Amino acid sequence: MAVYSNLTQTSSLKAVEFTPVADGNFTFFYVDPAQKNEIKTWLTQPEIGQTIVAETQANGRAVLVTQGNKSKNEMIKALEARGDHITFSHKPAKFSIWKASGAMGLAGQGMQFASSLMRRKLDVGLFMFAVLNISANLIGIVFGAEKSEDVNRLHYLKDNINDKLDEHLPDGTTLPSVYDKRANRYTEPEAPKSVPQKAYEYIQRHSVRIGEIGLRYMGAIALAFPINRWGMAFSKLRKGNITDAYLAGRDPSTLRHLAGIGSLLGKNIALFSKTEDPFDPKPKTWLDTMREKYVFRLGGTIESAAFATLGYDGFKNGKITYGGKQHADFLSGTGGMIFSARYMLRNWAPFGIRNVDTKELYAHVTDSLAMMPPEKIPQLLADTTAGLQEHFKDQPIDFGKVFTQLRTDLYRYHGISLNSNGQAAVTNAAAAKLPAVSAPETGTTTFASANPPPRRMADRITPPLASHAEGAAKAAVTTQVGI
Repeated sequence: MAVYSNLTQTSSLKAVEFTPVADGNFTFFYVDPAQKNEIKTWLTQPEIGQTIVAETQANGRAVLVTQGNKSKNEMIKALEARGDHITFSHKPAKFSIWKASGAMGLAGQGMQFASSLMRRKLDVGLFMFAVLNISANLIGIVFGAEKSEDVNRLHYLKDNINDKLDEHLPDGTTLPSVYDKRANRYTEPEAPKSVPQKAYEYIQRHSVRIGEIGLRYMGAIALAFPINRWGMAFSKLRKGNITDAYLAGRDPSTLRHLAGIGSLLGKNIALFSKTEDPFDPKPKTWLDTMREKYVFRLGGTIESAAFATLGYDGFKNGKITYGGKQHADFLSGTGGMIFSARYMLRNWAPFGIRNVDTKELYAHVTDSLAMMPPEKIPQLLADTTAGLQEHFKDQPIDFGKVFTQLRTDLYRYHGISLNSNGQAAVTNAAAAKLPAVSAPETGTTTFASANPPPRRMADRITPPLASHAEGAAKAAVTTQVGI
């Protein structure tokens, strides 16, 4: 899949995307809606030879879906002869705040680790603090934000798709339920997962709680109450003297102790964070909003102040030895300041990310499109793709990539193809039965959000056909119908 931008600003053509097929290309032209007729006239000239399969609009641009025999290079040459300057569009790598803040943490904790070894004797509190936080930084770099499945958004999308396709349904048929699980019909059962795989996936789902909160929580305890002082503290505690136990267990440096306590306070607050879920059907309370938007950042701000205090303590009170002489602990001081800045940067990172199960989404779309009258499938395929592209503005997707995936699935699982003229063709492959749909999910509720979805389909949906084959068997097989 390749997207090319047009550098000719005055042209009505803004970009073009190519998808190679067996007999030429499916090509997607993104054009100015006010000037689309000019492009359509040019595309259908005999020397260009493109058949317009469908026309839709996405993200403020008209999208012309065409099929023809010209290769990508031939089409680019034809566009350049027309006066367009076509160049490959490179997608910039996304900046990861979790990776950047993890790198800053490694730098800061690396300095504090070195500082703990350069004291007259090992600084156990600082050493444990650095080691635990280095581990947390590595988890943050590898896993980033917590990952979870966005079930509510998946249901919202399915409901929207059903609503838009419902009016095109042949009489006597019903669309798949939004609660059906259909993707597993198209894939082989997964092999049993190994223990390392299960551990990896568990950490991926809980990366922030394990690393950012859990390991760093232990690090903060080690800083405020160094482990080598716990024996004295427990001895005092056994005698029933809580105050003496506290004084015996805390770090002798007041600033370091306060830094550890401040970090613990910030982490205790952050424990109440939760991943945003804008498609949750339940009305949000003020507490939900606080937990989703502010709690994680409040905890980070408190910790930033705590580690600035730790850095100040390093510069003011810390001593390291090198070259046979004692010096001010610039390592711990600088490391603390870097770590403080790291927490300010982390405030812009998401606590968690919800991902839509695209396999399930595409399976629902494919099965729904397969139930449409053949003559409407090309246009509905383009319109559905445009709707998905517009919806996922927060996670940009290429129109051509989604269109091609859905077109491929229609042929692979339902025997429905677009022939060389861009027409929908139902073949005998559609008569093959697919496995039954898995049982609907339970415990789901009506959609409700700031921008409510279209009318809900689930309450008026009966169990769908096992596959498009049951519907196709009632229609003429191997029929071709123009757009």
